[in-house]
Amino acid sequence: MSGPKPKHVDEQEWQTMRAELAKITGQSGMTPQQFATASPDQLGNDENVEMVWAMKAGKHAETYIKVLKAMKDKSKLKLTPLDDEIYGHFRQQFPSLKIDVLDYDSIKTNQAKEQWRTFCMKYEHSKVQDYNMGTLLRLDTSQDYSEDNSIVVPRIQFHAIEIARNREGLNNKITPDLP
Repeated sequence: MSGPKPKHVDEQEWQTMRAELAKITGQSGMTPQQFATASPDQLGNDENVEMVWAMKAGKHAETYIKVLKAMKDKSKLKLTPLDDEIYGHFRQQFPSLKIDVLDYDSIKTNQAKEQWRTFCMKYEHSKVQDYNMGTLLRLDTSQDYSEDNSIVVPRIQFHAIEIARNREGLNNKITPDLP
């Protein structure tokens, strides 16, 4: 990593940041400023970053299903500070979307992705933390997370669908004895 060390960063921390950036980018000599503005081609894919994301997504899914199993009245579950707004916006944009068992095409076709992108971007500067972070979503509400029953969606899409499922009673099938 080249470039001057900022005054507020101590030398050991600076060296550590340089080493971590080199691991991520495969390039020694990239400054944090250059990293922040680098194109994806310059950065490449780091399997460590992908592994950390997968672990976070798995932990989020595990925690969420435990909460669903523990709660009797899922309609009272609050996922964000904006649940009412998200639910209203979701049902306005997708009034007839069947969400008990999601059709893959209602989420992943090019046309669906464009509709969802427009929906999601409304929350870019909102109080919804990590609105665009990849999150696991169950396709069928009567089942737990599994390889066949999960897809990756942006966090705000997860929130919109799960808030609706909770309010519409579709997650009531999730009970403590669900395998």
